This record gives sequence, C-alpha cells and structure tokens, in this order.
Amino acid sequence: MTSTGQDLPRPLHKRALRVLTVLAVGVLVLPVLCVAALLVRMLFGPVNVTPFVRPFLPVAVLNGQPGQPAAATLTLRRADLAWNGLRDGLSVPVMLSLHDVRILKADKTTTDTIQSANVTLDPLALIHGSVALNTVDLSGVRMALRREKDGSVGLDVDAPPTPATPPDSTNTLDPSTLQRIGLTDAQVTIDDRLTHTQWIASPITSTLHAVSLHGGNGLTGSVALTFQAEQDSTERLSVTAQGTQTDHGTIQWHAALAPVRPSTFAGLAPALKTLDVPVSLTADTVFAPAPHSSWLLPQALDLKTDLGTGELQGGGSTYLLNHGSLLAHLALDHRSATHTPATITLQGLTLDLLNPEHPEDVNGGITVSLTGQLNASDLFSPTVLSGQMALDIPTIPFGDIANYWPAKAAKGGRKWVDTNITDGTAHDLHTAVTLHSDKGWNGIKLTSIKGSVEGSDLTVHWLRPISPLHHLDAHLEVNDLDKLTIHFDHAYQLVDRADKNVGATGIGRVAAGPGSMEITGLSKKDQMGTIVTELHGNLRDLLAMLAEPRLHLLARHPISFTSPSGQASAKFSLTLPLESDVTTDQMIVDAHAQVSHTHLGNVVAGRAITNGTFQIAATTQQMDLNGHGVLGGLPSDITYFMNFRSLLPQEIAEKAHLFTRITPETATAAGIDTSSHFYGNADLGVDYARQANKQGTVHINLDLKHSRIVIPLWHKAAGRTAQVTATLALLDGRITSVEKIFATGPELDVRGRAVLREKAAPELLISSFKIDADFSHLRQFRVIL
Repeated sequence: MTSTGQDLPRPLHKRALRVLTVLAVGVLVLPVLCVAALLVRMLFGPVNVTPFVRPFLPVAVLNGQPGQPAAATLTLRRADLAWNGLRDGLSVPVMLSLHDVRILKADKTTTDTIQSANVTLDPLALIHGSVALNTVDLSGVRMALRREKDGSVGLDVDAPPTPATPPDSTNTLDPSTLQRIGLTDAQVTIDDRLTHTQWIASPITSTLHAVSLHGGNGLTGSVALTFQAEQDSTERLSVTAQGTQTDHGTIQWHAALAPVRPSTFAGLAPALKTLDVPVSLTADTVFAPAPHSSWLLPQALDLKTDLGTGELQGGGSTYLLNHGSLLAHLALDHRSATHTPATITLQGLTLDLLNPEHPEDVNGGITVSLTGQLNASDLFSPTVLSGQMALDIPTIPFGDIANYWPAKAAKGGRKWVDTNITDGTAHDLHTAVTLHSDKGWNGIKLTSIKGSVEGSDLTVHWLRPISPLHHLDAHLEVNDLDKLTIHFDHAYQLVDRADKNVGATGIGRVAAGPGSMEITGLSKKDQMGTIVTELHGNLRDLLAMLAEPRLHLLARHPISFTSPSGQASAKFSLTLPLESDVTTDQMIVDAHAQVSHTHLGNVVAGRAITNGTFQIAATTQQMDLNGHGVLGGLPSDITYFMNFRSLLPQEIAEKAHLFTRITPETATAAGIDTSSHFYGNADLGVDYARQANKQGTVHINLDLKHSRIVIPLWHKAAGRTAQVTATLALLDGRITSVEKIFATGPELDVRGRAVLREKAAPELLISSFKIDADFSHLRQFRVIL
C-alpha cells in the first residue's frame, strides 16, 4: 500500500511545506546576498576573485591541430575586482586587476607574460551584457612574436593556419568607450624566420587618451619605442611621438626618429639596404573629423628628414653622401567613403654628394636638388597615379660626370660621355619628368622627360684616337625619352699633317662650330651618336683630318694630287654606334665643304690647279669635288670623284674631268708660245680615270672649231670643225703610253701613238698623215721627239 502526502498527519504536512518554502527562498536569495556581500566588501578595497576565475583557466587563445590540445592558452596568478558604486554612484567604473598573466604553449612553457593589467569597465554596459572598456594599463609586458617565411606575423607558437573569418557582429566588446591606454616596461621580440634575424623592441612605453572633437574620436598622449636587432646593439631605431589637441579642433601628432642607419634594418624591408646613411626625421600629422568615420582621420603630414654621411644606392650606382635633407607634404581627401585620394608633394630633397675619387674633399662634389608632386587616386590601393619631378644640379665637372650618372641609365651614352668628354664644366643642369600609371604602383611609367645643361671649356673626343675638339661651349638638352642633344660652338681641333699625303707636316688647326651631337636610343640597350658641325680652316688640314686612319677614308684611298691648300668651310656629319669597337660599315660620314683660293698640285701631267673654288662632298663611300680653278695657267672647270668602297681590281677608284677654254692669252699664261699661229679660242676637255689596280687613263679632247690656226703645213679658218684627241695610259700615276692620237680638220687627218721608254726620248708613231694634197702619198713615217 502506497502512502501520499494526503496520508501524512496534518502537522507533518505543514512542516514539509515550510521547509520547501525556506529552501526555495534560500536558492533565490543566496546569490543576491553573495553579490550584496561582495559589493559591501568592495567598499573596503579590492576583492581577490581568483578562486572564482580559476575553474575556467586556462583559456584557449589559439587552437591546435584537430584532436590536439590548444596551441596557446592564457592563465593568470591572481585577479582582483574593485567597485565603489554603493558609495560613489552606479556610474563608477568597475576595476579589474590581473597579475602575472601568461600565455602558455602546448607543452606548458611560457611564451608571453604581462606582469600586471589594470582595466576599468563601464558597469552599466555589464548590466546590459556587454564589455565597455574605459581604461587599460599594462605593465611588464613580455611578448614573443614570429614572422614566417611568407611574411605573416603572429605569436611565437606552432599553430595550424587560421582561415580568415569576418568580424563577429555579436561581439560584446565595445571599444568606443575607451578613454586611456597605458603601457610601461614593455618588450617585444620577433623571431624573423624570413631573414633569420632576432629583433627586439624595448623599451616600449605609451600613454594614450581618447578625446572627442566635433563628433569624432581621436587619441592624444605619448609613445616611445626603441627597435633593434637583438644580436647587434650598435644600431637602434628610437621613435618618440606626442599627440596634442590644437585650437583648430584637430589633433596634431609630432613624431621624431633619432639618427639611425636604415640599412641596418634591411632584413625587414630589402629596399632599406640602399640607405646606408644616418637618417633622422620629424613628422607632424594632423587628424581631423571626416565624413563617413567616427574617428578623426589623418588629413595632412609634414615630413622633415636629415641625412648624414654615408652611402646611397640608386640606378645601379653607389653615391657618397656628405649631407642631405628632405621636406615633403602629404595631403589626404576623406570625402569619399570608398577611397582616399592623396597628393604627395616633394618640397625639396637636397643631396650633397662627394666625389668618390676624392672623398676627402668636401667641396669637390656636387649638390643635387629634387622637387616634385604625385597624385594618387587612393593612398593604399591606387589605380591612377600621375605626377612630375624636377632635378637640378648647379655645377658638375664633366670629367667626373660618370661618378654621378646612374650606371643603369643609358649605359652607352654614359660610357661615351665619360670616355670622350674629358674636361670642362657643366652648370645649370635641369631635368623635368612626368609619370603616369593606370595600374597602381607597379604600373608607373616615365611618360616624358625634358632637361638641359650648359657646358663650357669642354674637351670632346668625337672619334678616338683622332684629336679631340678643344674649348667647346655646349648646351645639352633632352626633349623625349629616347634622345640627348648637345649643341656646341667655339671649338677647334688640332690635326697632325704628317703621313696624310697633304705635302706638309706639323700641326694644323680646324675650327668647329656651330654644331650638335645627338645620342639616340636612350631607352634601349645600345645608343647611336650623330655629330654634326661646321668646320673652318685650311683645305690641307681638312683633308688631313679626313685622312685620319680611324675614319678609313683618305687613309685607305690617298688623294692623287699633292700639296692641297686653300680656305675651306665644311659641314661635317658622323653617325656611329656608341661602342668601343666600331667598324667602317657601322659609320656614316657626310661632309660638304666650300673651298676657295685652292691649290692642288700634280693634277694633270704634273700641272697644278691654283686659285680654285670648289665644293667637296665626302662620305664613307666616296668623295666628290667640283668647281673652278686655274690648271697650269688655264682657267678650268673641274670635277673629281674618289671611291672609298672595297673594290675589285678593274673597278673605278678615282676619276676626274677638266674643261678649259684656251685663248692666246691663257695659252701664254700657261707657258705656251702661240705667237701668230693661234687665234680665237679652243675648248680642252680632259677625262681621267684610275682603277683599283692602279692602272689609269687620261682622255684629252681639244676642240678647235672656234680657233684660227696658221702654221707652215696647215691652216684653218675659225668656224670650221677641227679637233685633236689622245689617250694616255697610266700606271700608279706615271704615263706609260699615249694611244689614239687623232688630229682632224679641213684637209687634215693625222693618226698615231707615242711610245715611252725608260732612259729614252718619247717616240711618236704616225700611222696616218694627211695634210693638203701634197702629202697624200705618205702612208707612215716615224718622228723621234
């Protein structure tokens, strides 16, 4: 038989009901009483809540491999809680003090510690189930980080990669109420597995205060940090920063970097290796309210940098820096919610560079100044970039220009200038470039370049080992990406006449200018150079210059006439690759000369041309001469051609044509006594040709139509056709025979040839002779001249 409550005696039933009621009230009231007791206890000081926290420790910070313990856990030695809300009001912050906080690896060894952490929280937020921080003060922080080979940074523990996850919208931590963050006696070490370097940041101290300006949140306070390689204590990066509120409703942070060599930290950023100089800087950043943001955002940055003595690298060259300074300004536009346009203005970069050949001479180097501006569609992820930059150098000795010309910039042009402009001074160098990109930072390209420099008293070797141009004044300019132009004037060149087949020795002088040199292909691996100038001097010296062996012109094909002289004015052009070894086929020579008062010896049969006026055109292929002169006393029109090409033996190497009108007066001037035998005039034409095998011919044609001839055997009236022709055979400039002698006219027909023998008088062989009827029976006779 089962009993129920209804079967119990009435008094026992009532007693049980009272007990249950008391237990129920106790369960409900006891937590309230405990909280009340805790609140009352905190009126007298902090309460140790470690026993309440310890059951929940350690807390996992990083998960381990699946099925394995956590890679990192957090624990602490003591936790204290304090709140004076019962005495000072419910808004008094809750104070939580944590002591000896540790992060443990999976093997329970310590990686990171915080000696003490004091945090104040908003009690009203706690009542609503969220955590709102008011202040955070950390002391005795020791943190170990690790940089992996892929560049990622995290705690120095072995943990599986954590996939990126979007922020949790249900996070109960509210940082907007934070008023102060304090950090003292902090140290961070980094195991850099990318560079195999141990880095240490110590000490780190900071005190930051949150402020609100015009609805935006910002920070003021101070920060101090020292960073160095743990195994090398000689170089430290020490940064201090101070943030203050201004009268303009903004916050300004002033940061200062103590002198340090950036190259020491090239392990973190390889580009720093190029800056092996002491660098100190100050930066002033203005934070202002911005649309679309609850925080004050940087609006402008002014940077000032001082550079000390050391080495700079750029463009493949190393530069010795004596001193330098930099002023720059960054302006940001926060009106857009999706991007932040930026303007970077290089107000001035000044570098005092030492001459590497004489680094002890602090006044023997050059000063380089840079200014510019760059506009970016977005500071962090720009799509479009555009800007310009200008470089200025007041003076630079041309003999030292290779010490400052970047080795990777137009190498051929750099080598040519270094090798061939050996003396003189450049001044007022100015270069302006524009930049553009539609593909971000990696797509920046040089879109235009313009520059100029003045040069004075230069010595320019235009084609070694030919004598250089001396005391040249020049203007150098760049107007596109591919060409450098040098305009020059007032120069001269010394010419060695010896062994040049000009009938003279000693040193001649040719004036040069105005002229120019163009170096093209600056954007390519190899460059071409073209020199164009006007040359003025004696024809003898000009021909001696063309006979320089380096040009392979008259040196390979000497002129046949001798002792040239006269006043020459020439336009000269030379194009060649800017290489050490240049062949004739690679050179293009073009010279056009005007010559007056000319003398050319041994032009025809040992006779000279005097008082000539000629035009001369010469290239690497040939030389042409034409004009007017007096040949052996006879005023003549003359053309001359010389072939500089490589020829077969029977090809024409040289040819000339002479035309003169003979009168009794000119014949007398030429030393020919015509007495009363010749009247009127006669036209004489002479054609000369020489083959590459040194065999030559001279064709002579004397037209007597307009002359009256009176000789004992024959006479002719003016107006009747008559002529005399002959062909001379030459070998290496010597007459070896005279063939095809013809004399024809009214009642005249004489044909023959001449035989020339060594050590014997010339012998004229007449094969046909007709002069009037009285001599018609004569078929052949011999005349010994």
